[in-house]
Amino acid sequence: MIPKELLSGFRKSSAVVLVLTSVCYGGSLRTFPDYPSRPVSACAVSAEQAGFAIGVQPMDDPKEQRAYFHLTLKSRGLLPVYVVILNKSRENSLLVDRSVIQSGVGDRVPAPSTSPAMTPELAVGSGVMFGLIGLLTALEKTSIVSEIRQNMIEREIQSRTLPPGAAALGFLYIPVPKNGVRERIRLRIFVTAIPAGAALPVDLVF
Repeated sequence: MIPKELLSGFRKSSAVVLVLTSVCYGGSLRTFPDYPSRPVSACAVSAEQAGFAIGVQPMDDPKEQRAYFHLTLKSRGLLPVYVVILNKSRENSLLVDRSVIQSGVGDRVPAPSTSPAMTPELAVGSGVMFGLIGLLTALEKTSIVSEIRQNMIEREIQSRTLPPGAAALGFLYIPVPKNGVRERIRLRIFVTAIPAGAALPVDLVF
């Protein structure tokens, strides 16, 4: 149970009140549990092309969000989506570039594209990150929020080169409406085969 004197100083800030459930006596955060890694086949949505496979698992449940992030991200306009990209090739490496990942919501979901160029209908990978940056900036600078911020950053999927048999995994934070039923989301991930150099788009809808 959180001491009353600890709660009283934070009630004016809804951003901080949301994270107080993770405070223990002494003001420290409970340990953030590891999100269980899962293979592509165990994800809610998956796609496979020659040489690689991608799976995504949206975290829609507010209870699950609080368990792993100590914050209900949906109420902040973000949906955490677990992504796993597996290089199934025995010879070629794959380049996964987070900066060109695209997402579209509802009617703004465009027809599939073969180019990672920015389009007005899409929030590009760096744009997806703007939602996270805005959230973290809005939260007050306390030790509690600093740990939540660091946890979210550490869980993000990173750009990397995957050798044969390797996998990249982590979260993306997709901007979504704060209220109401979530519309469908199309996530577009570009994977570049090395040394071929061709960027292949993969669309996953959930």
